[in-house]
Amino acid sequence: YRPVLIKFAANSEPQDAPLVEAAYLSMAARAGLDVAAHRVHKVPPGKGRSAARSKKGPRWALVVDQFDRIGNARRHIHSLAGLLELDFRHDTADYRDLIKVALALTNDLRAARAAWQRAAFNVGAHNRDDHTKNVAFQMAEDGTWSFAPAYDLTYADGPGGYHIMPVAGESLAPGRADLLRLADEVGLSRTDAEQDLDQLRAALARWPAVAAESGVGRVRTVAIGKVLDAQSRRLAR
Repeated sequence: YRPVLIKFAANSEPQDAPLVEAAYLSMAARAGLDVAAHRVHKVPPGKGRSAARSKKGPRWALVVDQFDRIGNARRHIHSLAGLLELDFRHDTADYRDLIKVALALTNDLRAARAAWQRAAFNVGAHNRDDHTKNVAFQMAEDGTWSFAPAYDLTYADGPGGYHIMPVAGESLAPGRADLLRLADEVGLSRTDAEQDLDQLRAALARWPAVAAESGVGRVRTVAIGKVLDAQSRRLAR
C-alpha cells in the first residue's frame, strides 16, 4: 500500500474534471514543474445518487500520490495562505509575494524559480483559480524547506475571469511582459525566465496529446485547446 489522494468531480463540475486535471498534471511536468505521480481510474456504477450521476456518463477519479508522506511518516506541509495567515477565500497575494516567501524560507534561488514557473504555468494554462491555498512548501527532517510539488492544476476561469493571484499587479490578462517583469522584480535571471517560457509553450502545444492520453473527450480537448493556443501566443517572444 501507499498513501494517495483520490479526487472526484464535484456536483458543479463536468464528469471529466478528473481527466482534465490529470492531463494538466502531465502537461505541467512537460513544462518543468515538479508534480506527484498520478493516474485516472474509472469508477464503477453505484447505487442511489451515484447511480443517478452514472446515467450522465462514465465517472472517473484522479488518483495522486501524496507528497506529504514518506512511508508511514508525515512530512510537514504549509500553504502560502497558512504561512501568511491569509483567508484564501477573501485575502489574496501577488505572485511576487509567493516568490519572496520562497526565498525567505529556502534561501535558494531554485525554489524562487520554481515559484515563478508556477506563475507562468497558471497563466499559460488558463488556471485562474490560483488562490493562496493551492501552493505550498514542505519541510525535510532536518528542518530545511523546499517548494512543494504542484497540485490542483486545471483549466479554470477564475472569479470574473481574473487570476486570484496577480502577476506583478496584473490579474485580468497577464502575459509575457508581466511575467518577465515579475522575474526582474524578484531578481531572477531573464535568460532562465525566457527559457522557461519556451519550454512552457512547447508543453502547451502538447495539450491534444496529453489530453488524449488522459482520456479527455474531443469536444473538451478542442475547446480548451483554443484557449491554450491563445495564451501561448501571449507568451511568445
